[in-house]
Amino acid sequence: MSTPLTTTPVIYAPKQQDAPLQFPARSRLSRLIDALNRNSLRVLLGISALYLAITITQASIRLLWFDEFITFYTAKLNSVRAIWHALANGIDPNPPLTHILVMWSMRIFGDSSLAVRLPAILASGLGLVCLYLFLKKRLPVTYAAVGTLFFMATAAFEYSYESRSYALTLGFAMLSLLSWRWTIEGRHPNRAAAVMAIALGLGISSNYFAVLAFFPIAAGEFVRTLERRRIDYRVCLALAIGAVPLYFYLPLINHAIATFSPHAWNKVRFRAIDDSYEQMLEAIFLPALVTICAGLGIYLYERKRRFMPPVLPRHEAVAVFFQMLYPVIAYFIALVRGGMLSPRFVLPLCYGFAIAAAVILYKLFARSAAATALVLLILLGWVVTREAVFASDWINQRTALFRVRDRIPPWADTVVVSDSLLVLPLNYYSPRLRGRIIFPVDFTAIREYKGEDSPEQNLWSGRNVFPVPIVPLHSLQNVQDEYFIATTPNNWLLQKLRADGIAVHKVPIYPGSQDIRGFTPLCHGEVFYYQVGRGRSVPGLQLTVEDHAR
Repeated sequence: MSTPLTTTPVIYAPKQQDAPLQFPARSRLSRLIDALNRNSLRVLLGISALYLAITITQASIRLLWFDEFITFYTAKLNSVRAIWHALANGIDPNPPLTHILVMWSMRIFGDSSLAVRLPAILASGLGLVCLYLFLKKRLPVTYAAVGTLFFMATAAFEYSYESRSYALTLGFAMLSLLSWRWTIEGRHPNRAAAVMAIALGLGISSNYFAVLAFFPIAAGEFVRTLERRRIDYRVCLALAIGAVPLYFYLPLINHAIATFSPHAWNKVRFRAIDDSYEQMLEAIFLPALVTICAGLGIYLYERKRRFMPPVLPRHEAVAVFFQMLYPVIAYFIALVRGGMLSPRFVLPLCYGFAIAAAVILYKLFARSAAATALVLLILLGWVVTREAVFASDWINQRTALFRVRDRIPPWADTVVVSDSLLVLPLNYYSPRLRGRIIFPVDFTAIREYKGEDSPEQNLWSGRNVFPVPIVPLHSLQNVQDEYFIATTPNNWLLQKLRADGIAVHKVPIYPGSQDIRGFTPLCHGEVFYYQVGRGRSVPGLQLTVEDHAR
């Protein structure tokens, strides 16, 4: 049942008044907003339908990319023991839950891109529902919808249909925050505490940076303890139990740090904090900052004049603030232990901004039906337009990869793909090339010319799992003096061969793969073809002026 609403900000007492939010003018628009506020379940079902329509469509259009193929082939080992063994060997610096869920999904639904991404879609959907329920307790239904749509307008939403650990991190982070409130205010605090402990533990079993979900709850509980002058041992016990999985994953964590940290692409840099906010919030970052500044002004004014009580209780406000601080906390954790940090590790920060934006927009516009409707329409239009652009990008990316595949000449008996992001997608989506593709490895050259070796470490550690031969470069050169290369112009292999005095000729075929990069790239750049050795002439093909320029 929807939480009743008032004309003033909702107080955080568990029981609230029964009067719905009323607008002064009883216009048709006012009645529509009132109707939405009285139909919480229908609004949630509408948002859920929009979420599923977008994620299922995008998951079906979008090609699997390198990171997802790591999940895919690890899950195809088809046993928990084999998955654990592969992770222990360093195929993926993540805990096993994502791979196990994908394994079960593929057992039931097959290995289509949708089946592989289904656990992520469901997990992120869980987070979206939890966000809506969290907001609905304190705000009118329309503003709970505002917060939910705000989240869907961020870059974090794109990980909802990616078969990696990040969607699970999102879902369990929001579930743990909601269950913390249930533990404090709900009718079944023991059950809620158990849910919180399970959510925290499952988060850590998805991604080690899910340990960040402990900080908002711990900070909020600390404030609550000071206010109550007593410790809630139920919450403390749930936090302690939720952290237990870390002990079992220590061998995996230590091995991952030793393998990937020395030459990682995402080494810890202070700039990662800025990047996390800018990349995850994208274009909505500036409007969000303006909104939050306006809300801060309202808060200071009301505090000075002793107006209405806050929408969120202090302990919840602190928890949300710490959720917004995810990049800062993650930076110091990675600096002390881990040595790697990427914006995708801190996705739940978008929940914090979504909650803050919903609360502030409510304070600004709740008395105006027109303003409320306009905010909803803007966010809905933002989400739909943004996803339409992404769908177009996924289609263009698919076309670019297929051009690379289809323009590899049939006489290329050995196709060396030295770009780490390209090799698995090209092999998977190119049935006629299977058995001809090889990935060479020379870590000294990779580190010298590329500067990092993270994906190469994934491939080398999983060389007995992935369906592509992954061999040392010197072994390839011992048995092949002529081979065809598909890679980017400045790839490490080309630089290594030229430095060694080996002739490398550019093949006059232009794939037209400029769209192969994007949000999740299928290659580090545009693809070109090269020939080592004598090579062959390509009848009827001439480089155009445009090709020479490229």
